[in-house]
Amino acid sequence: AVVTPVAAAAGPRLQRRPLWQLSSARRWASRVPQELEVRFPEHDAAGRTSHLPQWAQDELQPPLSLRLLGGAMLLPLGVGAVAVHALAAGGDAGGEAAASGGGATTSAATAGEATEYARTALSWTLHYAGALLSFAGAAHWGMQLAEFGVPRRSDYMALYYLARFSAPVVFVFFGWLGSVLSTAEPKEASMWLLCGYFGLLSFDFLARSFYIAPPWWFRWRAGFSVSAVGCIFLVLLSERNLYIGQKPMIRM
Repeated sequence: AVVTPVAAAAGPRLQRRPLWQLSSARRWASRVPQELEVRFPEHDAAGRTSHLPQWAQDELQPPLSLRLLGGAMLLPLGVGAVAVHALAAGGDAGGEAAASGGGATTSAATAGEATEYARTALSWTLHYAGALLSFAGAAHWGMQLAEFGVPRRSDYMALYYLARFSAPVVFVFFGWLGSVLSTAEPKEASMWLLCGYFGLLSFDFLARSFYIAPPWWFRWRAGFSVSAVGCIFLVLLSERNLYIGQKPMIRM
């Protein structure tokens, strides 16, 4: 084996060092200083200070009344999403009966009414989904007005106010936009509502990560938002989205 002058000068200890130890030493030697390392929110979670009241920190499950309220608000949305398909199926059955010749006039009229009812149910369901999104986003307004989870004094109070007062405006706007488009462009309305609910889910996650919401907040709101998103996806599967329906009487 050929021994270089550098290795001979370093002595036998360096010559007998395994290769993996040399690569490990080189990796540690080129490590970025700690103050310059990229840090993610979960790295600093243990060092954050929670300004929640003690009773909110100890509460690990949402109150029963809040769970019942959430289920009651989601129930009309689910019923409306199912009604769109059920009424459309009744209209298709009436149309087939009219095509077969048995009671053609009556069956055609019934099929037309069922189709119109299905389209109206779709519009109402999207209206309600928009109102529900606005209500869910405005819950952060209520917590900020009560100064829930924020410090008494902080150099970042302006950032607290900006985040908790301005972010819900986005969800109210998305809900309003979905409600306006529900008659003329139901597909577009559904897309705006889906973006709003996904944004709400992200904001709830950040609220829980930075300890300005109770420990159970994200779990409860995740179930709420995912259920609403599922209902909107169910509405998107309906063929009534291709039917324009009645024109709105209000001039936009």
